[in-house]
Amino acid sequence: MTENSGQSREPYKKQIVGLSKDNPMIGPYKIRKKIGEGGQSIVYLSTVPAIGPVAVKLSVSNQPFVDERFVGEVDRHRRAAAVSEWVVPLLGTGQANVEYYDSQGAIKNGVFSYLVTPFAEGGTLQSRINANIDNSMRRRELLEEGLLTAGQALDDIGLQARIVHRDFTPNNMIFHDGDNFVYDFGLAVNVGEQINPHGFLYGVPSYTPPEMVYPYNQLYHSTNVWQAGANALKIIDGREFTRRSGFRWMLTNTAENRYNRYLNRRLRHLPTTVQTYLHDLLAYWPEDRPGTFMEVFDDLGRAVMNPKSPEVIYQAERRTALRNSRRKYS
Repeated sequence: MTENSGQSREPYKKQIVGLSKDNPMIGPYKIRKKIGEGGQSIVYLSTVPAIGPVAVKLSVSNQPFVDERFVGEVDRHRRAAAVSEWVVPLLGTGQANVEYYDSQGAIKNGVFSYLVTPFAEGGTLQSRINANIDNSMRRRELLEEGLLTAGQALDDIGLQARIVHRDFTPNNMIFHDGDNFVYDFGLAVNVGEQINPHGFLYGVPSYTPPEMVYPYNQLYHSTNVWQAGANALKIIDGREFTRRSGFRWMLTNTAENRYNRYLNRRLRHLPTTVQTYLHDLLAYWPEDRPGTFMEVFDDLGRAVMNPKSPEVIYQAERRTALRNSRRKYS
């Protein structure tokens, strides 16, 4: 997938505001209701007799560049699902003639791309965080519920499918049958792919590591690891990595020294042992982060549940010593 290579932002103008009430169909799928909406798509709920409820994600523009991006999303979603059982499976894709309302309220017809996945009835990780925002003990339990399977999926898609998700947030992890699954590959890129200087789709600012802000950077699995760390932080204390104005914060705090000062302030209210692992996951330089998220997941979980345990303190001190020695000789 290439980002917006010098083109205007017109391809991102939504053509579809809503489906016609008289003919709420997307291909063979009769739509029951809208269940979500993003910058380039709307997600609807439908039912397939042999499968049950499904989510139909419809592209909101049929202009060529958006179609190209949608094809890229389907490809990366399919590759990710092939290497991890914790990625929402792709049930089908296609194009359909859709009757819809435009922004002026006029009914029109057009051919739009769509993809279909199972509907996960357990809600998103974000909804569970919100439900337990004042319950710190429950949020600690959510660390394992929310990131055990999803974190493994992220490592799998980064190392095996060679994909950088770029939009790994609590809203893009959904629960089904007690497990947490990763979905939405709309902003995903291939490992080693260069960020286009004209691109403006960075995802959610609070889940954007420094290397995603600058043009021409190549992204690797270390970006996935950083985003997993940002999610862990959100679960642990219920707050985003930054509460300041998103893109303004990114552009003014991505110099190394300012970023590190902010990170120290952001984590200082947490137990020292917990800070150790979050400092590693959220390190400024990609090469200073762990090779995988699961490498530190168990130790981070133990530090969150029992931060003053002698064994936890010992493991955290070992990790700090390893980090310092690596930086000394780098």
